[in-house]
Amino acid sequence: MQLHPVLSTIPRSFLAVFAFFALLLTVLSLYLWTLLSHPLFVPSIFILSIAWLVTVAAYFYWKEWRALPLAFMLFLMICRMTLTFLSANRIIDKTPFTATVRDTLGFLIALLSFLAIAYLWNLFASQQKVKHAENKLLESAEELRTMVDYSYDWEVWLGVDGVCKYMSPSCERITGYTREEFQANPDLFVDIIHPDDQENAHAHRQQYLHLGCEKSDIEFRLITKTGETRWIWHQCQAALDQHGNWLGRRASNRDITSLKEKEERLRHSELLLKDAQHIAGLGSWELNHQTNVLFWSDEIYRIFDMDTQQLKITFDTFLAQVHPDDREYVQQTYTDSVADKRPYDIEHRLLLHNGDIKWVREICTTKYNVDGDPIRSLGIVHDITAKHDIEMALRQDRAMFMNGPVVIFIWRDSENWPVEYVSENVLAVLGYSDQDFFNGSVLYSSLIHFDDRKRVAAEVRANSLADSTHFTHEPYRLMARDGKIVWVLDATTLVRDNHGQISHYQGYLVDITRTVQMEEEVLDTRDRLEFVIDAARLGTWDWNIQTDEVVYNERWAEILGYTLDELEPNVSTWGKLVHPDEVGEITRALDDHLERRTPLYMTEHRLRHKSGKWVWVLDVGKVFQWDTEGKPLRALGVHLDISRQKEQEQLSLETSQLQEQAKRIESLKTMAGAIAHRFNNSMLVVLGNVEMLRRILPTESKEMNMATMASQAAKEATKVGSSMLTYVGQGEPRLQPENLVEVAREVLFAVQNTLPASVVMQLIPPFMPIICRFDKGQIKEVLKNILTNALEALADSIGEIGITFGVQPYCSTIIPIQFREGLPDVSIYAFCQITDTGNGIASGDIERIFEPFFTTRFIGRGLGLALAAGIIRSHHGAILVQSVQDKGTTLRILLPADKC
Repeated sequence: MQLHPVLSTIPRSFLAVFAFFALLLTVLSLYLWTLLSHPLFVPSIFILSIAWLVTVAAYFYWKEWRALPLAFMLFLMICRMTLTFLSANRIIDKTPFTATVRDTLGFLIALLSFLAIAYLWNLFASQQKVKHAENKLLESAEELRTMVDYSYDWEVWLGVDGVCKYMSPSCERITGYTREEFQANPDLFVDIIHPDDQENAHAHRQQYLHLGCEKSDIEFRLITKTGETRWIWHQCQAALDQHGNWLGRRASNRDITSLKEKEERLRHSELLLKDAQHIAGLGSWELNHQTNVLFWSDEIYRIFDMDTQQLKITFDTFLAQVHPDDREYVQQTYTDSVADKRPYDIEHRLLLHNGDIKWVREICTTKYNVDGDPIRSLGIVHDITAKHDIEMALRQDRAMFMNGPVVIFIWRDSENWPVEYVSENVLAVLGYSDQDFFNGSVLYSSLIHFDDRKRVAAEVRANSLADSTHFTHEPYRLMARDGKIVWVLDATTLVRDNHGQISHYQGYLVDITRTVQMEEEVLDTRDRLEFVIDAARLGTWDWNIQTDEVVYNERWAEILGYTLDELEPNVSTWGKLVHPDEVGEITRALDDHLERRTPLYMTEHRLRHKSGKWVWVLDVGKVFQWDTEGKPLRALGVHLDISRQKEQEQLSLETSQLQEQAKRIESLKTMAGAIAHRFNNSMLVVLGNVEMLRRILPTESKEMNMATMASQAAKEATKVGSSMLTYVGQGEPRLQPENLVEVAREVLFAVQNTLPASVVMQLIPPFMPIICRFDKGQIKEVLKNILTNALEALADSIGEIGITFGVQPYCSTIIPIQFREGLPDVSIYAFCQITDTGNGIASGDIERIFEPFFTTRFIGRGLGLALAAGIIRSHHGAILVQSVQDKGTTLRILLPADKC
């Protein structure tokens, strides 16, 4: 309850003090009145009480403060009447107060009493109304709580401190967690947010802390207690009291999972529609007649090759894209369609910005209002450029087809196969017009060559079974009007009626007369070519360069000792059989031809025979098929076995070398013999004079030492002459049975003193002694020269020299040509092999190392190996050399074992 506006302006503390003093004065006045008044005062009090009751009744009757002045006037009147009555009856004569004072005092007492009682009553009534309002408030709060508890959304109320004060039960329906679980774990709400949405949710929380009372919302996902993912629309807003103080924050969470699923399905449907339009090349459009604004789907922008960001598209924009030659036709068609209220379906061209032309099919219909005015036009645009191109190509193909050698026929399934349709080009192929067949003047069966007629009829019967749909005849002959034979290829399709019975035969005939003639010519040419190949004993190969497949004939395999079944039909078969030393040369020759630098591919190379030997072939080939980019597709070639020719060439070369070697040796013999004799004669004079000088010189004199050294040098010089005689064959070796191993050991012992510390020399003796007849001194000289050369090859580097022995048969073909003269085809030899790990000999120098005065070192005599070769030749032996540059050299000294 509220006070009267006048009273409400008075402070409540002042009114309370005033009411207290008013009540005190009233009590005091009553006490004084009791003391001064007559005993009849009690009736006066009773009357006064009635006046108070009347005043209160007036208040309750009117329920307004404005009734109080009326009640107060009534109260004053009663008091006045009471006092007048008492005074008239001289009941209060004894009072010391005058009537005026008495009236004034009574008025003041009445006024103060009225104000005090009115204020107290006002307080009482206010308490009653507050209590009533509280009850109403409790009822409203209960209703509000009931409404919130049964709200479908999940409502949350957070206090100023951020602690949850209220959470609606819907939390359990949405998340599976109860209110108690959320209250027990304040971080539970954050924990169940989907990991992919945690960052956005955190940013939202940071944002609403600075938003004040503004609303903020966000969408994110929650992981429910059962592991299900739900989409939530979350909105929160700060709550303020009437003075603007922050009371907390209210949050509302709505489950929008089904809405999201619908949105996703809608988005997916839109994507499907967009993809379908793109795949079909079909776009949709809508023209608003009120605004003249044209809406295009994305596919139309693509068809028109325009930017989808172009905001305003009008009908004029569309017309600007139409080909100038079709623009008037398109505009008139659309205008007539709107005016006549009928749809249209047309095809026209577009002229794009880059100059390209597209064909489109356009279908349109227009909607009208009740007054018949157009509202909007709806339509589609279909890109039919590819279809139009295909149709044009088909028309061209048909035109070309009808002018070509292919004739279309439709025969009825009856006797003689009556023709119901034949293409016009039958006249050019058979000399009969289509009308000749339609009117029955020419029967198709009568045109079939007599020798082929039964076979063709049998093929028709055999392929006309219940499950047959089509078949192709073996080529047969037709008789043209001019009597010429026309070979045809007949492909026929069976046409059946509703009962599955054959009603017609539909097919096409291809004039293959020229092809048959060419095949006959090819067969004839092939037969002649096969005869030539067989007669020339040529191996052939047919190489598919794209797949590396190769077709070999039997002769190709026979040259190498194989059958075709043993060889894989692939180019790798040839690659595995080629001699390794010739792969590079063959590859270069082949590349030159494949890159069109040479007109033919031609090489001579070796292939490995099945037995292991090498077969020389002349390989000739040529690419005869290329693609449009100039890449080779197919090549043909032949192999000719030239092994015998190569053997003859090798024999001729060796004979020439032997003759040249013989001439050179004979010249050397003559020269070396003359030099050696004259040199020895001169040295005998020197030795004689030195010996005579030694006889007259004092024994211990310096001159004696010098004469002795000169004598020894002269004797050594005479050995050079003897060696030269031995090299030219004028000195016969003194053959004696000797142990080759022991002789090599003696030489090794003599050379060992000169070995550097970095070289290891090892002799590996055989299980049994090797006894041969040879000149021990000369063989020691050979071994010494070879060991010396091995040491020089090591060049003071770390290395090894090994000496091994054995007995083995050798064929004369592997003996070097300078040792081959007079040797049998096969013989058994004892050998001493010396291997070093030195710097090796270049392949071009191996054949020259036994020539006199040839050396690969800057410092060297060049006679050691030449003399060794002469000695070994005089023993009817040989020296075999194998060397790899920078890896080492192996020399094997062969001595005839039959002289052992």
